Amino acid sequence: MPLENYRRIATDIELISKFLELADATVVDLGCGTGELIDRVAQQAALAVGIDIKSTLKRATEERPNTTAQFIAGQAQQLPLAANSVDAVLFIASFHHIPFDEMNVALRETARILRTGGHAFIVEPVAERGSYYELVRLIEDEADVQHQAHLALAEVETHGLTQRHEGFFYFERTVQDFNRLVELFVETPQQRSAVLEEAGKRLADLAAVASRSPEAMTFKSTCRLNLLQRSS
Repeated sequence: MPLENYRRIATDIELISKFLELADATVVDLGCGTGELIDRVAQQAALAVGIDIKSTLKRATEERPNTTAQFIAGQAQQLPLAANSVDAVLFIASFHHIPFDEMNVALRETARILRTGGHAFIVEPVAERGSYYELVRLIEDEADVQHQAHLALAEVETHGLTQRHEGFFYFERTVQDFNRLVELFVETPQQRSAVLEEAGKRLADLAAVASRSPEAMTFKSTCRLNLLQRSS
């Protein structure tokens, strides 16, 4: 489908609210990162829990000392939560980070903690030419692992889940968004400098074609949503 036919979504929470009822719900964000999303979810849900590795959660708690969300160290393949205890599980650009041969385990764990009728809300970036991917792949080209994640999601019914919706949309991203990604995910100053130098060249080329300044460029970050439901 051409990029121009995808619907623009302003924020993650806007998209989630279109499909999930957060009020009175227990919501878990797997791969919650620095906690920005689960902090916003906590403002609407009865209980909001962010799960990630310890080093990432340390930053989340430092950046959001006043959040009502809870943070628990763990991983999707072995969730530190009771069975039938959660109404919604969020994977926002995190499912493809699970090793391919363990994605089925993560899906079984997701089904285990969901209450009957509960939902898994899985948003994955899509590597498309001419999109935000042109910049992001300078940090790490994840096209192959994103494809593997989609293959794994085709097998959800074997894990007690039913696919209720699949659709595509995009977020609008800026150069400033990319710079923040570099700061978060590129480890050393030398590596960051190399990525930003290459990004500057690519931005200059794209900006020349668009007759805009590089700093004013915006990009479509194309994503796929898979909404799953625990059937029994």
